[in-house]
Amino acid sequence: MLENPAFPLLRDLPRTLQTRLSPVALRHGEAVSAAQFIEDTGRAISALRSLGAGRRVLYSEDTYVAAVWLVAALCEGAMLVMPGEVTAATRERLAREGDSLIGDLPDSQLRDWRDFPAATLPAQLDARSRIVIHTSGSTGTPSEIVKTLAQTEAEAAAIEQSVGASLADPKHKVLIAGSVPHQHMYGLSFRLVWPLAAGRTLLAHPLPGPETLWSLPAGQRAVFISSPALLKRLPDTLDWSALAPLAGVVSAGSPLPRESAQDASRKLGCVVTEIYGSSETGAVARRVDPDGAWLPLPGARWQLGTDDCIAWQAPWLAAEFGGDRWFQSADRAEAANGSFRLLGRADRLAKIEDKRISLTAIEAALRALDEVAEARVVVLHGARDEVGAVLVLSERGHAALAAEGKGALDRRLRAQLARSVEPLGLPRRWRHVAALPHNELGKTTEAALQDCFDTNTAGAGHPWRQWPRVLDSHRDGDRQTLTLAIDGDLIHFDGHFPQIPILPGVAQLDWALHFAAQHFALPPDCLRLEVVKFQQVIRPGQRVLLQLDWNATKASLSFEYRSGETGEHRHASGRITLGTATDTGA
Repeated sequence: MLENPAFPLLRDLPRTLQTRLSPVALRHGEAVSAAQFIEDTGRAISALRSLGAGRRVLYSEDTYVAAVWLVAALCEGAMLVMPGEVTAATRERLAREGDSLIGDLPDSQLRDWRDFPAATLPAQLDARSRIVIHTSGSTGTPSEIVKTLAQTEAEAAAIEQSVGASLADPKHKVLIAGSVPHQHMYGLSFRLVWPLAAGRTLLAHPLPGPETLWSLPAGQRAVFISSPALLKRLPDTLDWSALAPLAGVVSAGSPLPRESAQDASRKLGCVVTEIYGSSETGAVARRVDPDGAWLPLPGARWQLGTDDCIAWQAPWLAAEFGGDRWFQSADRAEAANGSFRLLGRADRLAKIEDKRISLTAIEAALRALDEVAEARVVVLHGARDEVGAVLVLSERGHAALAAEGKGALDRRLRAQLARSVEPLGLPRRWRHVAALPHNELGKTTEAALQDCFDTNTAGAGHPWRQWPRVLDSHRDGDRQTLTLAIDGDLIHFDGHFPQIPILPGVAQLDWALHFAAQHFALPPDCLRLEVVKFQQVIRPGQRVLLQLDWNATKASLSFEYRSGETGEHRHASGRITLGTATDTGA
């Protein structure tokens, strides 16, 4: 543990709640008192006891709900699993392992605690407790990371001593808000555990987009826990002068470009604190100067290991790396007067036909081309292993695409790449995207890159995809809003039209039903279309918002496609009535 922590230990939370005056959370516009939190947690303890032995799997988008279940589990000495995603396959696997599902899952054994009697909270949280988090999967298949109560407590203390002490208004009980989910290590530590331990108020609902910052309560300073992906895309069209300055902004997941950090600091009225770490290490370093070196958090130690990759030791490292063991990362670094500078990831090496190929070197060569703004490559496994390239084109690249066509441009880029990349490393398959795919933490995962190459075969062996990539998805009651990347390899552009490809209207109707069926319980048949309008064409390379509104009473699905920084461009809209064939008298 750290010496002389800046606030009472997390393990003493049941006791410190008894005298806490500030609200624990702000939920649905109402302050939740410590007394209410104690009662809710007591009821949640009784609910968990009704499940018997076994691990508990928690998923809830409401940070207050997650906080209640988490503290209840820590009081009981439970093993609490917080999966980053909740696909049907994940739920089936967890259920097969005998885990109890709680929270906002379709097959949860426990959804609420209100019908249970309130148990008395113990004097301290149970030291036997464990929290299990899944890695982001940015370098492969996600795996489980286990942290003890003591490790979770130590990280919260380090965050308060460094980030908390550097806030613009450190003595004020600021509100901790954020866009990142608390189901991942970063969000769990900063949006949930830190405010609980430090006596700060947490905002129960996420703020998924920059426009939602104006929903923060007037007169209360807030800290915004963000991802680099959001901070890099703060639109100039919003009136930032009308937003009250934030007390602080925290960013983690990948380094912020200098221009993005300065732009975010100017618009949000405070410096941006960047956090360095991983699922295995938790938060271990920070910086406020995008050109500066990284400073370790109090209690964290680092050294340069194999190939100048940085290794870490801290009281809060995941259980398998605890004690005196060092965690060796794959991030290259150099020492800088007691701090360090990152030099990028160590080469990602892949074997293709028994030849070692550096994926990092291929990406660097692609980014050096004038037509390429961003690039990632991935090894595609099939009859033969081959390299696939996912590109975000620069302005010059988009001009070349319009003038030459995709096939000719890809062949020219491959020829240029051949000057510095050996033949086996030259990409054989290419995808042009509006933005690199990323998860809620702003990380581009191997799985997401592989998804760019999921294909349906059309024509003479040419690969095409049927569905657009989903860059973002947000649910608000009966409204689901998705951000779709309209990539050039979608099957709907095959022959429609050869010179000026546009997305057919029938495809837009098909997509609306396809994605609505993933989020709502729809009747099986489409009965009729109403007020369908197609206003502006959708072209390859665009990013569009698809808004879906489901009225279960009327069995009516409304859809709208928009684009632009504020959604000012309307592409299509309409209403679909659903039911069964018998509803029409057939």
